[in-house]
Formats: sequence, C-alpha cells, structure tokens
Amino acid sequence: MSTEPEVIHVHIGEAKLGAPHSVLKAILGSCVGIGLIWRKQNKIALAHCLLPEGKSQQKAKFVNEAVDSLLELIGASHDSWKEIEAVVAGGANMYQDIGPNGLRVGNLNIAAALKYLSEKKIKIIFQDTGKEHGRQLILDVDSGQYDVRILKGL
Repeated sequence: MSTEPEVIHVHIGEAKLGAPHSVLKAILGSCVGIGLIWRKQNKIALAHCLLPEGKSQQKAKFVNEAVDSLLELIGASHDSWKEIEAVVAGGANMYQDIGPNGLRVGNLNIAAALKYLSEKKIKIIFQDTGKEHGRQLILDVDSGQYDVRILKGL
C-alpha cells in the first residue's frame, strides 16, 4: 500500500525546500520557476520568481536573490555547487507585459535565471521556457524527477 506524497505549493515570491515523501509544485505564467536538485544529499528546492531584478524580504520574489536563497535552503556550500543541477520553467509571454526597452517580463525572467545559475556554474539539466502558455513545474523529492505540464487558458 503506497501513500501519496505531500504536495508543497510554491507561490509567487516563495522558495521552499522539499521534505521526504513530498513534491514541490508551482504554477507559472510569466514568472520563472527555478528548481535545484542535489541528488547526492537527496535535497530539492524550488523558487517561484516574479521579476528578474530587485530586493525584497521574500526569498524568491526576484531572480537575482532566488538562486542564493535556494542554495541556502539546501545547505550547499560553494564547494558543492558543482553537484547541483537546475530545472528552469516558465517565463511565458502571456500578455502584453512589456518591461524595460520593450522586452517582455517572461523573457527578462528567463535571461536572469540563466545568468544567475551560470554565475554559480550550476548545470541546467532541463529547461521549458518562453512561448505563450502557462506551466506547472513539479519536482519529486524522493525520486529526483521533475515534470512540466502545459496549462491552457492560464
């Protein structure tokens, strides 16, 4: 008899650490979801980022703060960053959400996520970003598996 995993919803501006027997889920439009998977330590964390740059008391409202928040949540030191993998999803251009210089917020969020992960030399193992549809990002803590589901009409 198997039990269903606990579902941990990660809302806008949040970064959460998965617990054993749980899945992390975020529903993303122009926001970008960044999941860090540290298989060696069986730790997974997910951030749901609203905008690319800024400063906030929330752990993940802005992408520029989210990567560090995630690394802190999983307890990774600089020496262990090479063991960590990233999954990036979202950043859809769903509306006329025009940002600086005519760029859409979704595109800006994607670019920021790639930039800050690259700065830490964290390998991106999966990316499903852009286009014009929402997504649900799901990370399973026990298996280390991830899934992205397309959401129509979001």
